[in-house]
Amino acid sequence: MLEGLFRRRWACKRIRANPIASILERYVEYLVGRGHLPRTSRQYVCVVEHFGRWLGRRPMSRVMVQRFIRRHLPACRCRMPAFRNLEWNRAALNRLLDMIGMVPDRVGFPRGPVGDLLRRYQESLVTARGLAVTQVRKQLVAARTMLMDLHR
Repeated sequence: MLEGLFRRRWACKRIRANPIASILERYVEYLVGRGHLPRTSRQYVCVVEHFGRWLGRRPMSRVMVQRFIRRHLPACRCRMPAFRNLEWNRAALNRLLDMIGMVPDRVGFPRGPVGDLLRRYQESLVTARGLAVTQVRKQLVAARTMLMDLHR
């Protein structure tokens, strides 16, 4: 799968030498399976590869992702090419956290028809639109507020 995304042998070799190489291989499959375009997938993989080099053998967590984004990226002097765009880094790393199951707290659903509607909306945001967990959360909070106001 990696060779299909990266045509250059040295890129595949570099990715396979990364401390989180096994996760990167799964990540490629995850992105392709969700319908991401090859260019977007390559950029996301490069972001996560950069994160993996920085992370090294430390355990992966949301805290480490935040440290990478807030502390490392602004002062990054890495020799390997790396995307420094915060939006791309956040999006790619949120997809990574989604893939490995490190999701933030879920929005609570009220009982009854409003809760049922919100659950179905959440399912469509995740499956049909493929939004990241943080975007799903924002959409659900807005929808819940609107529906609760209408329900009164």
